Amino acid sequence: MSSLMEQGFGHIYVNLFHLASRIADFLTNWLSSKTINLLPIIEPFLLGTGGALVNASPYFIKDSPLLLINSDVVCNVNFRQFWEDHTASGAIATILVHNKEPYNKLDVRNGLLTGFENNGNAAVAYTGIACFSPVFFRFLPKEMPCSLIDGFKNALKMGYSIRALPLVRFSHDGVWEDIGTVAGYLAAHKQLLAASDCLIQRGHDCRLAPGVRVEEWGCLGDRVCVGENAVLRASVIWNDCSIGAHALIENSVVSTFGILR
Repeated sequence: MSSLMEQGFGHIYVNLFHLASRIADFLTNWLSSKTINLLPIIEPFLLGTGGALVNASPYFIKDSPLLLINSDVVCNVNFRQFWEDHTASGAIATILVHNKEPYNKLDVRNGLLTGFENNGNAAVAYTGIACFSPVFFRFLPKEMPCSLIDGFKNALKMGYSIRALPLVRFSHDGVWEDIGTVAGYLAAHKQLLAASDCLIQRGHDCRLAPGVRVEEWGCLGDRVCVGENAVLRASVIWNDCSIGAHALIENSVVSTFGILR
């Protein structure tokens, strides 16, 4: 959200379902020091990737293209450049794609989306980042739940084109990761640390005893205490954790106030 603000976006809609009230409280606190219009929209039940847009559409700015970003994606994208590129194209929808196994399913030809079940070597994956012109929303089914793919298929059947552009066109380093799994969460940290040329990051007031080794890469939050001769390998340690002496933490996430002996 901070990145969107920095790039000049003035309205943000946040779709909520799981832990909706807790996230809404967080957003309220975050918004108290910001100058931006932010509207949390709570789903009454899981509406699907298309249904969420239908549910939120009454709040969208009339006649303005909408930028969509899946919230469990970590990426470095120039969203303003992408939004302006879509707006200038006159297309009803533009999606960003890349090569990312095992998600490669889309068929793209000459910059246009043509299919959804391509298992060949040329298949690409949807990044969860898209721009939509208002006319696109008429192609989303009214029955809930519904998928965004349903809208794409309906638009294609009616003769409209869906642009599909490479992620790297709007990202200087191509960093992208779905953090909906532990493996993805760890991979995102590895990519971001590598992009910053710093494979080890330590928060404030970390205390590492003699003999501690951080191998491959590591991310330590604030007030982390690590006992002597412990080994942290390719792991993320959240705030206020305590790791005992001689412990081995590997390919793991240790959550806040975790104590490992």
